[in-house]
Amino acid sequence: LALVRFQVKPKSGELIRYLRPEDIEILEDGVPQQVAVFEGGRLYPRKSAVEITLLFDCSGSVREAGSLNPYVFKKNLLDEYENASIAIYAFSNKLVRTTAPTRDPQTLQHAMDLVLAVPTGDTPLFEAIGDTMRQSAARAGVVRTLIVLSDGLSNRLGDFPKVEQTRSE
Repeated sequence: LALVRFQVKPKSGELIRYLRPEDIEILEDGVPQQVAVFEGGRLYPRKSAVEITLLFDCSGSVREAGSLNPYVFKKNLLDEYENASIAIYAFSNKLVRTTAPTRDPQTLQHAMDLVLAVPTGDTPLFEAIGDTMRQSAARAGVVRTLIVLSDGLSNRLGDFPKVEQTRSE
């Protein structure tokens, strides 16, 4: 079983939201493969558990640019994904988990408020990403997604080659 994520976007620019399994063809080495599970869109809502982890960069460069906004999502992710829970992390000098995965709106609101209280400091960007992934190990059968909200700048000496590598990829 292989997980294949995709979006269909016609030339008109609008996403197609009403696909059915018979509307797609998946080939492996030119051989058609059977679709075992098809989730997403309006016709086939997701059933798999999803953990969305938001990682906020609270460094000086982000704050000085006025870009630190833990309330970045206008529409509630919980409304869109009924099977999703959300964890929130923030970092500057160190990584802080403001909430474990939850669906409780009050807990999430409090966690976003705590992001703003994280002291300004350095930007160990790649270290924070790695530590977040290690700390947020998901349960079996759970699809994990990490969303990093950052200016992408790191001031750790060991990160400079990584920054150049990410720019070239």
